[in-house]
Amino acid sequence: MPLLPLLAALHAASAAAQTPQAAQPVFQLGEVDVQAPAVSKPAPGGTSSNVVTQQQMLDRGALNVGEALGDLPGVTPVTLGQRGETQVNIRGFDSRQITLNIDGIPIYVPYDGNVDLSRLLTPGLSEIVVTKGLGSLMYGPNNMGGSINLITQAPSKKLEGTITGGLTANQHRLYGNDLSVQLGSRIDSRWYVQGGVASANRDGFPLSTAFKPVAAQPGGDRLNAASHDINANLKVGFTPNATDDYALGLYTVNSDKDSPPYTGNTKLTGQPVRYWQWPQWNKQSYYYIGNTALGAGYLKTRLYHDTFDNELISFDNARYDSTKKPYAFNSQYRDFSNGATVELGQPLGTQNFLKLGLFYKQDVHRESNLATQAQPYQTPWLHFEAHTYALGFENAYKPTAADTLTFGYRRDEHRFDQAEQYTNKAQTQVGPMQTSPQVGANNAQIVWRHKLSAHTELRAGIGRKTRFPSMKETYSYRLGQAIPNPALGPEQALNREVGISGVVLGGVKYDAAVYWDSIKDAIESVATPTPGIKQAQNVGTATNKGLDLSVQAPIGNAWIASVAYSYLDATLGAPGLVHHPVGACAGGQQPPDHDRRQAAGGRVRRGQPALDATPGPATDALHQSEQRLRPQLSIERGLSHARTRAAGATAVQAMRLSVERLCRLLLGAALLLHGAFALAQTPAACPSAPSGPVYGSSPVNNYLLLALAPERMAGLNFPWSKQAAQILPKSVLDLPVLGGWFGQGKTASLEQVLRVHPTLALVSGATVGSQASTAAMRKLGLPICPVRLDSLADYPAAFRQVGQALGIAARGEALAADAQTTLDDLAALRQRVSRQPPVRIYYAEGEDGLASECSGSLHAEVITTIGAHNALHCTDGSRFGMVRVSFEQILAADPDWILTQDGPAMRAIQTEPRWRLLRAVREGHVLFAPQVPFRWIDRPPSFMRLLAAPWLAGRIFPADYRAVFKTPIDARTEAFFALYFKRTLSAAQARAVLAPDPTDYPTKY
Repeated sequence: MPLLPLLAALHAASAAAQTPQAAQPVFQLGEVDVQAPAVSKPAPGGTSSNVVTQQQMLDRGALNVGEALGDLPGVTPVTLGQRGETQVNIRGFDSRQITLNIDGIPIYVPYDGNVDLSRLLTPGLSEIVVTKGLGSLMYGPNNMGGSINLITQAPSKKLEGTITGGLTANQHRLYGNDLSVQLGSRIDSRWYVQGGVASANRDGFPLSTAFKPVAAQPGGDRLNAASHDINANLKVGFTPNATDDYALGLYTVNSDKDSPPYTGNTKLTGQPVRYWQWPQWNKQSYYYIGNTALGAGYLKTRLYHDTFDNELISFDNARYDSTKKPYAFNSQYRDFSNGATVELGQPLGTQNFLKLGLFYKQDVHRESNLATQAQPYQTPWLHFEAHTYALGFENAYKPTAADTLTFGYRRDEHRFDQAEQYTNKAQTQVGPMQTSPQVGANNAQIVWRHKLSAHTELRAGIGRKTRFPSMKETYSYRLGQAIPNPALGPEQALNREVGISGVVLGGVKYDAAVYWDSIKDAIESVATPTPGIKQAQNVGTATNKGLDLSVQAPIGNAWIASVAYSYLDATLGAPGLVHHPVGACAGGQQPPDHDRRQAAGGRVRRGQPALDATPGPATDALHQSEQRLRPQLSIERGLSHARTRAAGATAVQAMRLSVERLCRLLLGAALLLHGAFALAQTPAACPSAPSGPVYGSSPVNNYLLLALAPERMAGLNFPWSKQAAQILPKSVLDLPVLGGWFGQGKTASLEQVLRVHPTLALVSGATVGSQASTAAMRKLGLPICPVRLDSLADYPAAFRQVGQALGIAARGEALAADAQTTLDDLAALRQRVSRQPPVRIYYAEGEDGLASECSGSLHAEVITTIGAHNALHCTDGSRFGMVRVSFEQILAADPDWILTQDGPAMRAIQTEPRWRLLRAVREGHVLFAPQVPFRWIDRPPSFMRLLAAPWLAGRIFPADYRAVFKTPIDARTEAFFALYFKRTLSAAQARAVLAPDPTDYPTKY
């Protein structure tokens, strides 16, 4: 690889690492249990779950889902069989016993329940939620050991996108490349669209110099190890109002892959060398998801059609061009699933929230052998069909402020309607197989959570869950190595877990769980009296016992250290059984019946099966020694690399270069130029306008002008509230309403703007509409002053910039200096608060309090400015904010405080019984923000936040406020009004401003 492009890519990746990337919004409709990923705390029901964010995938260089899950405690990546597929085990449960979903839609292959996770690329995913053991019953049937839900992105801006690319190479050649383009748009307040394409191409990989060549594999590069993947996604959504959301989605995977030949001792293991290629490995998922608010509850529906098209050619020579021998074949699958789920959630009184779930899934498997040189005709299609139904409920009961008891029941029913086999040796005739009778299973679960303190939670639970046998386990002959078992029954797991999670030492997060899972009627492949022939049977009881531990600690503002440890003790009760999949191990020995292993980073590896496509220990060492650019410090990864070095691997070092924010590189090479960040922070030039009216195109601009020079204001964006009359001069109150561009309210009339003869227009992107207002001002020929007001930290520069333009630099400097002093004090406050357990605040908006701001929203910036945390983690539908949430989400978040500035919301919180379920309400931790002369928190997010932040800090962190700000908040209010409004308040007036009556304030702003 040429050196110069490599250095440029390294520089770009390094610069990307230095600039934190905002998390891509999560597609909330894609969440199964909205309580788990929707709030910034452990999952509901006390389950041990993990969320892999998009940023973590980028930091780790995870190109596919299998790589993204490799660092989670209790999650073990495995590569199984001649198929060479990447799968994961969760606490000893294999991929058959867990479910894989995308946006809550099951996508595991109907025939055997598996999916090759290396075919599913990470671009386009906002997060991956892994639920273990005691997951919600609302995940549906067959998730006996847990579930994996891939949640796609959702747009938050008018137009947004990312471009990423990477190379895999060593000093000799290029081995692979990947590219992704993802685009999204909030078309308007009701419609949005998100889509993208990602590709990954691999042309084998280099073998370690320690690898000993064999007949099937000489040294150099691994033979027949190429793959090509293209993933595409498209989603169109409709939000007719603030509570409802409906989306149509498409997710496609188009791949081809090769399987390297077996390199073990064939005489010792009995495993032949096979020459396999998959010219087709395709999946398509078409789905609809809708959420409709029903009072304080909701109705969520999912409809889906999922297909799997697969072709496998087994050649009979190493040139991969001959199928003349009898064992050569060309197998083709054409599978599909149809399904639907309906979930109803409603509060019952003040202490219960009930969910009802209905599930249906139809699975169809079709297979045929295409023509080969040995068999010059295609065989008839075999058909297999199964149906699964389920009906259940789950209720969250809060008997006390500290306790939550979640219990539920689900009845599952399953039947095979059709199964076929060939009835002659030539495979030209088809006949029916015996179908299994309809079977049912009871699933029940109860989980208790207890808050030992505001930031420590204890959990314990027990649950029984079922998995029905797959079509492959029941009917497959497994290439002549097995016999079907139509009488095969379901297996049941009794899951037990005790755990604790919390935050200590001012930000160190930890989670520990001990579990003991007993599997009754475990399905395993068992040797039959016929040598070399096995059969899937219910063989008795298996157990998985273990421990998961994870710790994350921040190091400064840019680094996170993490360590994870897992221990698993897995026992299969009856001797003489063969682990699934069938076959002897690569080393020639059967896996022991009692298998005890431990590993750092959750890598609890079972014995490798006979059909393992990996080339052996030497090549495994190559993979472990691969170095990746990663801006996140990871103790866990350090341990992994230490093990590699101790093994003395002499593999050729491979490097995958992940170049982030390529779109920024294309738009100016900002990541490669030192000083670009400082340039971006420099205020744009503002034309001089020492006299004449000034038009503010949005409220944040107009309010900035109000503080600097109220006499220069040309007009208003909307009428003043009655509270403004208490403070503002009559000349300002009587100004004409000209409208503006700010997402809500009256759009400005250009004729009216011209009538006031403005000499300058202030434009800002702090709220929506900046592009429209800029275009309109240019159309009028007005001089434009672009003012950066994207955050509270922008105000000192903005005061100076506009003050200079208006010829009142001294006034601008006075306001800028005061603003900077406040910001410095707030930084000191955050430093003190960071050493304490985090405080989570729910910001209630709207008449019912069920609208809020997502993490990162400028409308809720006051919360994070004081060092507190926004309790809500969600998708921001637009820059305007006010995202609708369910009461269930707030209940699950269990915020420490509730903040609002909407009178009706405050009255609802104080009077409606359901709000009493929240600890914050019972403890009186509900704040109503001051709003004289206008709102302090936001709507609009103005300079009043320079006073709102100290006020909020004084209520949430009184001791820290006193230590940092020194001055009581009422005296600070008097000084603020004197400087910014030139209005003297008496002590009594200041106290009145700080104690607003909610009945005086409507929701409208």
